Amino acid sequence: MRSKLAVALVLLALVLTGAPLQQRIVRQREALKLRVGLEGLDPDEVFTTLCMAGFRGVAVDYLWVKVLNLQFQRKWHEVRALTELIARLQPNFPTVWVFNAWNLAYNISVEWVPPEDQWKWVKDGLAWLDEGLRRNPGSIQIFFEKGWFFWHKISQGPSEGPRDYFRKRFLEDKELNPQGRTSYQEAAYWFRLAQIVARTDDPERQHPFIGKGQMESMYYRALNAQAKELLEAGDMAGATKLLEEVREELEVLRVRNGVAFPYFEEFDVDYRDVVQTLYRLNFYREMPTGS
Repeated sequence: MRSKLAVALVLLALVLTGAPLQQRIVRQREALKLRVGLEGLDPDEVFTTLCMAGFRGVAVDYLWVKVLNLQFQRKWHEVRALTELIARLQPNFPTVWVFNAWNLAYNISVEWVPPEDQWKWVKDGLAWLDEGLRRNPGSIQIFFEKGWFFWHKISQGPSEGPRDYFRKRFLEDKELNPQGRTSYQEAAYWFRLAQIVARTDDPERQHPFIGKGQMESMYYRALNAQAKELLEAGDMAGATKLLEEVREELEVLRVRNGVAFPYFEEFDVDYRDVVQTLYRLNFYREMPTGS
């Protein structure tokens, strides 16, 4: 009898203490604009969700553990298969899409030597992020990761051959790049979207793994990289225009509240370099050319 009473008291305590937690979860879900229930799910996801019922959370936890084990074993195809299954169970969890996109573009792609084979996996990673955005429109995490793919994987890859090949293929791919942007321009576009969300100053909307200073800085870095490309190509007017935008962005960052150390010093150094470069460019452009 006493044991039954103890169990009842424990259950009552869990209910009473769990109610505030549930309310907090609901508030966070609303702040993050996460969809709940079956709304917005594909038919196969609805079927999976209904079949799993209350065991979905347990299944997802098990699958994540399995994925991490496979990750250590470098079994990338098996990792991809399980993360696709996790995505069916958690389509409104942006980290699922980012995790698998990273595996496709960074881990699996380098298992192949020919750049054309690597490019197929990089494109698969980008397509995965696009699908993640379809399920999670306005996700700051996916915005930033798309920018990072174009900034780092395509524009600044560690191997010169694949990097040059990736940039060329992106310029030529009308389906992937209908606007005809360079990879740095595309990176700036996605970093800007992430920055706009970051500047809402809503901590619930921030990227879970990237500091706010880095989130704020990547847009101007992509613009600055574009300007350097134009300078190398001899387009002083185009480079000057972009550097003026970089300077304006840095001026905003230098006075904006909430940009944490050590980025203040880093912004100051970049600001000095940009101002000096602009001064030289304007000086050269205003020099008399002679008769």
